[in-house]
Amino acid sequence: MLKWIDFTWIAVAAFLYHPEKWFLFGMRTENCRDEPHVWENRWGWLKFGETIQWAMMRELTEESGRTFDMDQIHSLGYREQVREHEGQKTHRIVFYHLIILTGDENIQNMEQDKRAGMQFFPADALPPREQCLSILYPTLSDFRESIEDLIETRLSLEQ
Repeated sequence: MLKWIDFTWIAVAAFLYHPEKWFLFGMRTENCRDEPHVWENRWGWLKFGETIQWAMMRELTEESGRTFDMDQIHSLGYREQVREHEGQKTHRIVFYHLIILTGDENIQNMEQDKRAGMQFFPADALPPREQCLSILYPTLSDFRESIEDLIETRLSLEQ
C-alpha cells in the first residue's frame, strides 16, 4: 500500500482567528507533499488511537510552539475531499476547527521546513484564491456561517 494514495487519510485542520478580525495563514514550501508556495491554514494527521480533539491540540502545539486552552478550540465539522494529485486519486476526511486567539499568543513557525513564513490577513482581505491551497476557499465558504456564529458568540461572552 502506498502512503497517502491507497487509503483514506483522516486529518485535522484549524483556522486561527484573531479577535481583531484577522486569520493566520502559512506559506507552504517546496517540501510539502503537494501545492507548494501557496497560503494555507493549519493541518495535521490523526495518529492511531488519538481522538480528533487531541490530534488538533498536538498539531497546534507542534506547529505553533504553544498550547491552547480547550475553550479556544471550536469544532466546525468535517469535509470529505476527493481529488487527483499527480495522476493519483486522493481521499481525505478533514475535521475542521476554529481557534479563537486571545490576542496575546506568541505563535511561532515551528515547521520552517514546511512553511516559509506566517502572516495574519484581515478577514475581508484574504490572499487571492490562486495564491491559496486549492481547498481553502471552498472550505471557508462551507463553514462561513459557523465561523461567524462562533466569533459573534465568543465576542458577546467577553463583553
